[in-house]
Amino acid sequence: MGANSTQLPVKSFPLADIGEGITECEMIQWFVTPGAQVAEFDKICEVQSDKASVEITSRYDGIIRKLYHDVGDMAKVGKPLIDIEVEEDVNFEEKSKPEEISAAVAEAMTHPAPTEARQMDVQDILAEPSNARARILAVPAVKRLCKELNIDVANIHGTGKDGRVMKEDVLKYQKLSTTGPAIPTQSMDSELEQLLPLKPIQNAMFKVMTNSLAIPHFLYTEEVNMNALMALKNALRVTLPTVRAQNPLTLEPEILSITYTAFMIKALSLALVDYPILNAKLVSGAQPQLLFRHYHHISIAMDTPQGLVAPVINNVQSCSIIDITKSLFRLRTLALANKLSPDHLVHGTITLSNIGAIGGKFVKPLIVPDQVCILGVGRIETVPRFKSGSLTEIVPTSLLTTSWSGDHRVIDGATMARFVSRWKSLIENPGLMLVGLK
Repeated sequence: MGANSTQLPVKSFPLADIGEGITECEMIQWFVTPGAQVAEFDKICEVQSDKASVEITSRYDGIIRKLYHDVGDMAKVGKPLIDIEVEEDVNFEEKSKPEEISAAVAEAMTHPAPTEARQMDVQDILAEPSNARARILAVPAVKRLCKELNIDVANIHGTGKDGRVMKEDVLKYQKLSTTGPAIPTQSMDSELEQLLPLKPIQNAMFKVMTNSLAIPHFLYTEEVNMNALMALKNALRVTLPTVRAQNPLTLEPEILSITYTAFMIKALSLALVDYPILNAKLVSGAQPQLLFRHYHHISIAMDTPQGLVAPVINNVQSCSIIDITKSLFRLRTLALANKLSPDHLVHGTITLSNIGAIGGKFVKPLIVPDQVCILGVGRIETVPRFKSGSLTEIVPTSLLTTSWSGDHRVIDGATMARFVSRWKSLIENPGLMLVGLK
């Protein structure tokens, strides 16, 4: 063979360690195919871990020779993702140090590519597929369902990420189609069952909640009069548009949608100043200890199409109501777009879960490991109550039902009652928050 036909070295590119405790990731999509020419930092693929999705980039200039996984496969950390043909003068050993690959991936997950901060609307769902859907995006289980229903997956408008066709899209298409065949009738129940693996976020919830079972919970409930806070919020709804019109460069549009949740979060932080044990962490061992944390990193449970997530608002003790409102808007936007990084989901010290927007009233929230307390907020109901100081005059009162779970290994009922009473006083008298705002 001539000198020009010398084969260049082919190297395997492994999936790096992309987060503490993560051993495998689901392959979401490939950005390359065998034979493709790539440059350093070009996107190779996107993977989804238990905590977040991340785009993997190339460490080398070269030609893709092999892909080790299909979309939907689980890729193991440390195992090859691709084979890439590189130039002979590339110092592969130097460039592929595991700690450097891990750092690069961690950086990508900590600072994901910017996305347009908006929620999906009806036009997004019904829009024509983009060029990104020239190659149909659907996991094998969805394609199998389409085959069973005799439906061409290419005819379905996907509502998942990048136009991905979801199971719900297939079922809706089948239901609305006037020409498509009906779902086959089966005589055996077992033939109507389908065994599917947990989604990555469901898998993360499975692990966290399984560990939560080791915590001895006790439940404490309290009703809160929301009349004063509702009046304040209504006043702000009138005032804030004028304030923002006078300061358009310093006040973002999000401040116009201040929610009750923002006030509840700030009240939690102020109450924790007086009862820091509710912000502590139990360190188990031969001699159990309590780690008191003087920062208030409050986890906010959010319902997303991918499942339940709990991103964290950091250092609430130093945040204003407007700061908290902007953080809620930013985290909600990232959560809906499935763009939360692992750093958004860790180091929480206490959790707030608001089910009231869905319609629930009572809940028994489960404590997250490394925390000793969680608040579950129900819906607000207007009920008749005697006016304060009167036994004859009845007035409409807006009541909020709250449910608190405490770790009974370190929190007793009396401490929880005092803590909740302090939080309740701040909500019922929101002017008191001004004393502690920073």
